[in-house]
Amino acid sequence: MMYYKIEELLLNLKYTWKIARNTSDFKRNLIVTIGDNFHVGKGEAAPNTRYGETPEELVKNFNSLIDNGLDKVAHFNDLQHFLASHQIFNSLRFALEQAFINYWCKKEGINLHQFLGLEPDNGIVQTVFSLPIMPVNEIGSFFIRHQLNRFKGIKIKINKENAKETVFEVAKLGAEYLYVDGNETWQNPDDVLAWQREVKNLPISMLEQPMPSSIINEYKALKKESIFPIIADESVTNQEITTEFHSQFHGINMKLMKAGGILKGLEMLKQAKSLNMLTMVGCMVETSLGISAALPLCKNVNFVDLDGFLIIENEPFNLLKEKNGIISTTEFI
Repeated sequence: MMYYKIEELLLNLKYTWKIARNTSDFKRNLIVTIGDNFHVGKGEAAPNTRYGETPEELVKNFNSLIDNGLDKVAHFNDLQHFLASHQIFNSLRFALEQAFINYWCKKEGINLHQFLGLEPDNGIVQTVFSLPIMPVNEIGSFFIRHQLNRFKGIKIKINKENAKETVFEVAKLGAEYLYVDGNETWQNPDDVLAWQREVKNLPISMLEQPMPSSIINEYKALKKESIFPIIADESVTNQEITTEFHSQFHGINMKLMKAGGILKGLEMLKQAKSLNMLTMVGCMVETSLGISAALPLCKNVNFVDLDGFLIIENEPFNLLKEKNGIISTTEFI
């Protein structure tokens, strides 16, 4: 007999997490457990308010799925059919799929690479570290306090008020390369291009979602003139990656919580590569449980940002290790 359950996990953060649109000191994620009398699998949902997700709404969604027969599902293909037949928040869909795959892998004695049909690798991934928005005069001490010189790359969260000063300050601290994340902070291409000209000599590898996802024609214009590769983030959830994306962006940031599942995320990366777009694997503020599912997808991608578990004070799973910016794991759970 299968059982399904969901529970909230309160995650305290090591410091205030501030991006262009919100600020938080803790995160409320959800853990889905699927099992039988012999094997148990877990999956994580990190609700994203940008897309109307809250812990309360995800629990309601989960309970509705149970009422519609979710707990009768005992095979992966049946789960895929069930999920495709119901309205589900993307992060909850990912948690359900991850938990079931985790359960099935334990039952069959295989790992995630084998389940996905991927070639095995060493399970080691190099990530950047994401720097939240903070006063420019606090960046240096923050960098020292958290020993961020161990990372080759730093991802910088900015807003339009401090975009130039912040990037210059971080660049002085010695990172080999920088990712810059606008989180939709600018409203038009001219302002983005003006900022780019001011920082064009810095080691910036890419610029992530500088403008709102709704201004499609503006992204098409920006792509033609941009000094740096423009990577879609908020514009990407679980849709097909088509030539329309290619006309707006140089690449995509695929996050499993937004893709709604490991299989969908893998397919989106393949679609982007088929269009000769750059690819990135990112994350939300997640524990090592959620992020562990992303590691096998990082082979041959251009950018990796999987540091979400490193800012959690009470990280409960300890499935991943980080040393000198290298993430490693010994098993998929």
